Amino acid sequence: MLSDPTLSRDKLLAVTGISRNNLGTILRENTNASNFSDFIARLRCEHAINIMSRNPNYSMQAISDEAGSGSRSTFYRAFQNIYNMTPIQYMDIHNNNQHSNHPTTET
Repeated sequence: MLSDPTLSRDKLLAVTGISRNNLGTILRENTNASNFSDFIARLRCEHAINIMSRNPNYSMQAISDEAGSGSRSTFYRAFQNIYNMTPIQYMDIHNNNQHSNHPTTET
């Protein structure tokens, strides 16, 4: 459901049976999200990070699509707002950290 770019609050309410008021309360009390759109953006960015970790050769478009973002620009904007860096910057940092954890052997 998260990877569906057309996911809406109404769709989630229909699937879960939660009332609109209860959803707002649940989000405020249990997440750092200020509203439904922010909550979904955060979940999609977290999902994108998992995708990046498992598939370091995926293009940003493929990651954005698999994470359920409607467009690459929406994905970049959300990621930048949440993590204060672009997805590419995150990938660069992540890849550099992985390489530094695996020392090379000199011959």
